[in-house]
Amino acid sequence: MEKTPRGATLKNAMRDDILLFWGVLYHNEGRTWASFTGEKGWYLVGSLRIEAKISTDSDLDALSNDVRMRALSNVHFRTGKRLPQNDYVFVGDRTQSGLFHTAVDLGVRDSIGLIYRAFTAANGQPLRCGQRPRWYSSLRSCRRILDMSQAADQERTRILRIAIERAAGLDVFASVLP
Repeated sequence: MEKTPRGATLKNAMRDDILLFWGVLYHNEGRTWASFTGEKGWYLVGSLRIEAKISTDSDLDALSNDVRMRALSNVHFRTGKRLPQNDYVFVGDRTQSGLFHTAVDLGVRDSIGLIYRAFTAANGQPLRCGQRPRWYSSLRSCRRILDMSQAADQERTRILRIAIERAAGLDVFASVLP
């Protein structure tokens, strides 16, 4: 069986979709490598609301100058003005994209952490602390996690919206939720 690459579902992303980025962060009490405590946590660190999706079929000249220049500065255009086959570049809406000034704790060690209240497994089942599927398996690949036509997804979006707004001061879902 041929394995699908982790980012393959990004080919289905569209304008105005919101991509969330997460990672592990290590606590540092100072300004040197020796200041790391060994403590770590998993956090949402930024978001990108898609303004433009560019593929090998895209007409770059049809884009605004700003979007075109930002796209061409992406590493995927390393060989010139043509993207490698099956590569995509997403240009974010400047007003609703970027790194969060404060990372948003996913709360993976807490049974009521954000990860368990706002995300689901790939099959739609709730994630549970210490149970299968493990939270990290569910966030490993890129996939659609919220469908605004579903009431449960609307509630998860509200939970994410509040957590991101409180920690990072950014209303990522302003145009999605009232």
